[in-house]
Amino acid sequence: MAVALGDGGGETMSAEGQINTFVITVATGLLLGVAFDFYRVLRAFFRPRWLFTSFADLAYWLLATGLVFLALLLGNWGELRLYTFIGLALGAFGYYRLLSRQAVRLIIVLLRLAVGVARAARTVIVYTLVKPAAYMANLAARPARYARRKFAARRPPPDDSAPPR
Repeated sequence: MAVALGDGGGETMSAEGQINTFVITVATGLLLGVAFDFYRVLRAFFRPRWLFTSFADLAYWLLATGLVFLALLLGNWGELRLYTFIGLALGAFGYYRLLSRQAVRLIIVLLRLAVGVARAARTVIVYTLVKPAAYMANLAARPARYARRKFAARRPPPDDSAPPR
């Protein structure tokens, strides 16, 4: 079944193609909601200053625009139709009404887990690589420090015949 689209210029897209495009745009709207919640949690976690926040906002919207563009290219060769906007809005709205709260909780748990793993990895690296290397460097430098102290202590005695200043 083909449905005529456009201004009568002969373009047709099957109903199946339109449904596929609609599903892709709904999924894209949902994905944009997840990305925005992830960004919101990161901003709340790190509390960046306004300048960094402004650049991060710009980066999010550029990423969102690129994602929508890619989805439209894959779904219907980049054609903008009313149902694509409806699908994006429906996906984002449905996500925020149904899944956002649980997703934010999950993102927070995963972020805390990632921070804990990073701290543990840092501790392991410090105690297995950095501290032993510093200890070995300290041991290697001991003879030089000893020699410097030994020879620096052998200064000629002051000349007693010189008048005091």
